[in-house]
Amino acid sequence: MARVLGLLQLFLILLFAIANSFRNWQECFNGCLNNCQCLSFNFNEGNTTENCELNDANTKLAPEALKEKEEFVYYELVTTYYDKNVRIF
Repeated sequence: MARVLGLLQLFLILLFAIANSFRNWQECFNGCLNNCQCLSFNFNEGNTTENCELNDANTKLAPEALKEKEEFVYYELVTTYYDKNVRIF
């Protein structure tokens, strides 16, 4: 299960894909989920075209790449793994 961590006014400068155009951050999130290389994304709330940038890194892999950029919001996928062989008490 993936969830999103949003950091206002930040974006990651490591991009592996050309910016996409989506109506909202939720569509951009789905675009990231559907791309196996995507670990985070930047969404420009002030633009209607090329407003979704998919990243092949996140703040854990490249913390120095996170920079402030006006109108961009940085979102990071957080994945939870389940192992049926591990019991939690």
